[in-house]
Amino acid sequence: MDSASTYDSSKGPVVAWLSGVGRNAIAAEARRRSRELHAVRRIEGRRLVDGTAVARIEERLDAERESRRLYRAIEALSPDARSRSTLPRRRLPGGNLVAA
Repeated sequence: MDSASTYDSSKGPVVAWLSGVGRNAIAAEARRRSRELHAVRRIEGRRLVDGTAVARIEERLDAERESRRLYRAIEALSPDARSRSTLPRRRLPGGNLVAA
């Protein structure tokens, strides 16, 4: 017991001191469990990702960014140039263009 050296018999009986030590140990454990539970709740429902998953996410974001740039460039073409340079397309309900 780390706190044995802190007992001072002039301050009261050993039972009272032991009760205080026990109360403090229980309170410390409750705080530790509370912190752990809080951390678990923060990440609950989230999947932790590894380096490979992060790389795949970055690749998808880069591809999405590039496709948006490409669609903007296609939309900037004249209707005649656009019809000669692209596949026929149709709009989905969300507004996205897809090959018909």
